[in-house]
Amino acid sequence: MAQPHQQAQRPCWDGRKRPQGFRAGGRAPRGYRLATIATGAIREGAAVTKTKLEPNDDAPIVAEYLRLRAEGIARTALTRQLKIKWPATSLIGLEWNALTYAGHTVWNVHNEFTAEGYKGGVKRRPRGEWVIQRDTHPALISDAVAETVLLQIEKASHGDNRQRGPAHLLTGILKTPAGGPWYGNRTSRSEFYRAQVGKGSRSFLAERVDRAVIETVAQDLQSPAFVAAAVKSTREKFAVTHAEDIAAARAEIARLDARSGKLLEMASELKTPAPVLRKVDELERQRGEVEQRIVAWDREDEGAHALAKVTDAQVRTMLSLMAEEMRLYERSALKDFLVSILDRVELDPEQATLQLCYRIPLRGGNSVASPRGFEPLLPP
Repeated sequence: MAQPHQQAQRPCWDGRKRPQGFRAGGRAPRGYRLATIATGAIREGAAVTKTKLEPNDDAPIVAEYLRLRAEGIARTALTRQLKIKWPATSLIGLEWNALTYAGHTVWNVHNEFTAEGYKGGVKRRPRGEWVIQRDTHPALISDAVAETVLLQIEKASHGDNRQRGPAHLLTGILKTPAGGPWYGNRTSRSEFYRAQVGKGSRSFLAERVDRAVIETVAQDLQSPAFVAAAVKSTREKFAVTHAEDIAAARAEIARLDARSGKLLEMASELKTPAPVLRKVDELERQRGEVEQRIVAWDREDEGAHALAKVTDAQVRTMLSLMAEEMRLYERSALKDFLVSILDRVELDPEQATLQLCYRIPLRGGNSVASPRGFEPLLPP
């Protein structure tokens, strides 16, 4: 899922030294579009134009989302309330871009990114190093809202933003090696996971299990072995195309065309050809449906062809970003993320070890286990 584009261009200036907000290139952030403006200049016989940000149809929903986030309403609640379909990483990007949505151009935000990741292991520079040019384009929110949103997400990125929300992150996917479930259990003092073991039961502190799983996922996502497994799985999954389906559909179109041709010849010899022509219309409708299926399959195959050529570097970058953004998820969103990426987590009640199995389908329907193997987990 793509994050809103972070503005990184210095604004152009007119003779009065006031910022005009022209952009040197790149996509517009979500909620804006690029408006083309004629400068009046001519270069090599062509008119010179520049682009500038202006609000688009997404602007009201972006503004409302940021305003309500500033009031402390959780992302998960807002996605339901505002019927937002954008991925969580895009919503996090909106919040980091709050100053952009207050009408300001910001650059020097990100550290240099190399094959090993962001310089210093941190994606964003400290706020004191950001360069801000104010009032370069129409604002969607006020400065007060922008500053509140930024303070919240900065605090979340340096602290624990997971104290509110589900007490048990792993219910439904936490299993014993035999496949039995671990249930959430609460006492007056603590939260536990409890499972039936033989004629008795065994419990582990939920906080300890959840923290071990979160840390292991973050490390696995940046593991060379995990990257290799993800690349292999992606290439295998998208190597299969709809070539046979498309060939069969084209054959069906040929049959429909032949029938239509014969019926049209028949109609030309009839005094009342209307019934035959209605049949021809029906065949044309069927032909159109088959053509639509071919177009859809072609599009899927085009995307699959690109994904089948995915590189290690592309997957490594994507997984690294996932690991980084995971730290900013609120607890309810973190639970959804873990459930989406993990097929199951096996907690051995006797050995007190964890084994993570991810939702990366390989041939045969298997899933990929954590390349780190079994993680020790001390009993409470």
